[in-house]
Amino acid sequence: MIDIFKNTESFIAVNGERIAQLKQTAQQSTKRLSRLCIHQSTNDLIQEMLLAFCQDCLITPNDASGRSMSFNIIEGEMLLVLFDDYGKVTNFVQMGPIGSGKVFMYRLCLPTWHALIPMSKFVVIYECIEGPFIKSSKPLPKWVPVDPNELRSFLSRISEDCACV
Repeated sequence: MIDIFKNTESFIAVNGERIAQLKQTAQQSTKRLSRLCIHQSTNDLIQEMLLAFCQDCLITPNDASGRSMSFNIIEGEMLLVLFDDYGKVTNFVQMGPIGSGKVFMYRLCLPTWHALIPMSKFVVIYECIEGPFIKSSKPLPKWVPVDPNELRSFLSRISEDCACV
C-alpha cells in the first residue's frame, strides 16, 4: 500500500478532500500513518509535509538527525515529549489545533530527542524540516525500545505520566 504521496507539481494546493484521503490511507496503512510530501525532491533544502496519524500509530523517539524542524497541528491532539540524552523527560506539551486552547505549533532549533504521541482518533500535522533528506544511520540510544510492544508500553507510560502532572 502506498502511504507516501510525492509531489511532482510546481504548484500544490491542499483542501479537505486531500486531508480526508490522507486519513483514510493512514487507516489502511500498516504503519497507521500517511504522508503528503509538498516538496518535490529529497534534495530540497526545505522539506514540507502533511502527515496523518491514527491514534495507535507508533512513532519512535528521534532527534531529527540534527536538523531544525517545526510543525503545526491542523486536526486532532498530540503529546510532544522532549528527552535528554539519557531518556529523562525534560518537557512535554499537549498540542491541538488553533482554537483548542492548546499549543498548536512548535519549533526545535537544536537536535533534541522527542516523541510524538497521538492522543485523538486522528492527528493531522504540517511539518517543515531542513533538507536535504538524509536517512539517519545514527543508532538509537539504549533507552529507546526497538520492539514494537515495548515501544507501545514506553509511550503509554510517558503519556500517562505527563497526564498526571
